[in-house]
Amino acid sequence: MPLRRGHDPTMTLDATTTAHATFEPSAAARVSHVLLVDRKQRLLLARVAVRGLPHGGQLTSSVVARVEPGESYEAAATRGLRALLGRHAPPLRYVDRTWIDRDGGRTFLDVHVALWDGDVPDTHVAVPVAEVIRAARLDDRRLEGSFLRVLRCVHGDAAVW
Repeated sequence: MPLRRGHDPTMTLDATTTAHATFEPSAAARVSHVLLVDRKQRLLLARVAVRGLPHGGQLTSSVVARVEPGESYEAAATRGLRALLGRHAPPLRYVDRTWIDRDGGRTFLDVHVALWDGDVPDTHVAVPVAEVIRAARLDDRRLEGSFLRVLRCVHGDAAVW
């Protein structure tokens, strides 16, 4: 399941679809990830629900929001952030767009970062960014698979942290 960074609008994914077309609102599997970072350089991570999932209890992005039909990636990220933090959600900064292949299909991801000054939500844990990056380099099983791919997408971008 390789990580692919960015996209080439002319690259053909199959006989009829170009990479550019898959990022459009009609694409089936689209998800926005938001990485919340606090002023102490900690990443606020959510725990994946345990209910029968093979990766139950693993850590993932602060917010993971599936993009609804007709919705933009940014709107989905904002909606997810407001659901977690309320009306006073911080502004988002776009980082990158990528895609992953898994479970027999392709999922397209937008990655955003936001700075958070408030308390850590009860559903999240605060982990130093350096520790999260180190765990990602080791393919740590405490990190959920798609979250590992998101981290690999952004870890070299010093402006993110």
